[in-house]
Parts: sequence; structure tokens; C-alpha cells
Amino acid sequence: MSSIIPFLIFLIAGLGISAAGLRMRLRSNNAKTWPTVPGTVIHIEFDDSSDPVSSDGTSYQTNVTYTYTVSGSHYRASRIAFGYSASRNRQTQFELYTRLKQSSSVTVRYNPTSPSEATLEFVPCRTGVRLIAFGLLWIVFTIVLSVISLTHPAS
Repeated sequence: MSSIIPFLIFLIAGLGISAAGLRMRLRSNNAKTWPTVPGTVIHIEFDDSSDPVSSDGTSYQTNVTYTYTVSGSHYRASRIAFGYSASRNRQTQFELYTRLKQSSSVTVRYNPTSPSEATLEFVPCRTGVRLIAFGLLWIVFTIVLSVISLTHPAS
């Protein structure tokens, strides 16, 4: 019985990782059909952060805050897209920063059932897909190792 506990812990971890990726992917896909309203960028910055773990040491990210109005209520949000995060690709991140900085108005997609949830862009969420794939790989790896350890116990 005690030999199955690590298997269950790793299996649950893999399921959790895949579920998080699936949730992110579904939220991204749902945003495609959300209504849109005009919004105004009130703050934007280009962040180049040191990353002691990476070999080149730097990651880049655009941080933005925008306001928008839905049915007379005013909202403030900062999500660019579901799954958006810093990357090592300075050019792509700086192009996004420049495009948003030069825009006097932006199109905001908002969740009709929860208007405070919003995003500026709909892009297929690659981060969600990567999490799903990693979680599934983790599950397969866990099952294979568990079968091996259960069928060939250590002496």
C-alpha cells in the first residue's frame, strides 16, 4: 500500500498540471466570443528583468493597465491575453509594447457574465497547450515508472 502513495501523488500532480493548462486554454477560447468595447491605456511599461536561471539572464514583458466601461460601470484590467507572460524574445515583446503605446484606444474583450474579467487580445493559448502536454507526459512517465517498480520490486 505504501508503495502506491508516491504514484498517486505524482499522478494527481500530473492531472493538476493538465487541468490548469486545459482551464487556461478554454478561457482563451471563450474570450474569442466575448463582446468588445473600446478601452483606454492608462499605464504601460516595458520590463526587462534579470533572470539568474536563464543563460542569457534577461526576460522581457509588456505590462499594461487599461480602463473600459460596460453598461455604465467602469473597470480597470491588465491582462493582455490569456497565457501571456514574459519571454526571452525582446523583438516580439517590444513590438507589442510599441503597438499598445501608440494606440490612443484599444479594443477590450470582456466576459459578459463577469465584466471585470477582460483581455486585450485573443490568441490561441500556447502556454495552456504546453501545460496540457507536460501534464500528460508527466502522467505517462508516472504510470510507466510505477508499473516498472510494481512488476520489478527492488530486492
